Amino acid sequence: EEAKRNREQQEIQDRIHGFETALQMLEDMKYRSADADSLVTTAITKLGELYGYTDTEAYRTRLEQAIKRIQTLPSESQWSTHQAQEKSGAVSRGAAEQQELYRLYQTERYYWNQPQSYGPGGE
Repeated sequence: EEAKRNREQQEIQDRIHGFETALQMLEDMKYRSADADSLVTTAITKLGELYGYTDTEAYRTRLEQAIKRIQTLPSESQWSTHQAQEKSGAVSRGAAEQQELYRLYQTERYYWNQPQSYGPGGE
C-alpha cells in the first residue's frame, strides 16, 4: 500500500518536474527562436498532465506570462547583432584599458632603473 502511494507521489513529482523544465526553457529564452512553438506546445501538454494531481493555477499563470513574453523578445538575428555590438564595445574598452596599463608600465619602468629617484609610483 505504501509502495503504491510512493510510486504515485513519484509520478506526480516527475510530472511537475517535466512541466517545470519545459516552462523554464520558455522563461529562459533570450530571443524568439525557431523552436518557440514547440516549446510552448510542450509546456501546455505538460501542464495538462498535472490537472487532477496538483494545484495548477500558479503554473498556468507563469506559463501565460512566458507565452506573452515571447512577443517582446528580439528575433534571433536582432539578438545576435546586439550581442556582437556588446562584445565589440567590450573589446574596444578592453583595448583602451590595456593601452592605459602599457603607458603606466612605461612610466613606472623608467623609475625602476633609477634607484635614487622617486617617481610617480615611488615613495
